[in-house]
Amino acid sequence: MNLPLQIYDFIAVIFPAAMLLAILRTEIPSLPIWQQSYQIGNLAIMLIVSYILGQVIQLIARVLEKNKYTKWLFYRKERVPSPEEIELGARKSKVILARKQAQAILTGLSEFYGFPVAADEKGLFELVYAPVHDRLAKRDVFLALSNMMRALAMISFMYGFYLVVKIVISLCWGWQPITFEYWFLGISILSYFAFRKGYLDNKNFSEAIPYGAFLAWYQQQKLSKK
Repeated sequence: MNLPLQIYDFIAVIFPAAMLLAILRTEIPSLPIWQQSYQIGNLAIMLIVSYILGQVIQLIARVLEKNKYTKWLFYRKERVPSPEEIELGARKSKVILARKQAQAILTGLSEFYGFPVAADEKGLFELVYAPVHDRLAKRDVFLALSNMMRALAMISFMYGFYLVVKIVISLCWGWQPITFEYWFLGISILSYFAFRKGYLDNKNFSEAIPYGAFLAWYQQQKLSKK
């Protein structure tokens, strides 16, 4: 079972676009697009605009995450596994699991495929994912949430940068920045760190779900054969 496309689009595509449009309306209220009445046709157009804009936002976020000069926007210091934990390879990152659980997964994979599977096995995630790919609807939810928060982290950072430039230019020209701009700057900075943490947490959780699903599925298979 897969997450319906329209739900993913609302979470990961349309919602970040709506947040960006809200920022644009605050900063540029004179745009003709804001003067439209709230009729069905106009709302449909706004929905299409949000969908297209959201796709562009996700594309930019993916590019920034992969670029070596900008990927720091989305990363924090990696956690080092304790002696009671084992680090397993995942599709885009590493998964840290309790040693007992990780060893049970590796044992199950070795028995299922008929060859020894180590924690640093190349393509380990694909070996885990293949047998249980149709049992991972919850993983799609966390993927959608992680992509949404990645986009919101990028938007928050860029809006905060814009506000800093705007305030500095205002002070240089002898203008007094509006008070709410300082509030928005503080909120955007806090939002950036909150959304970045949420992105990484949901991303790591989505990577760990297939391992737990495989272990539960394989143990169920073994019990059914007894």
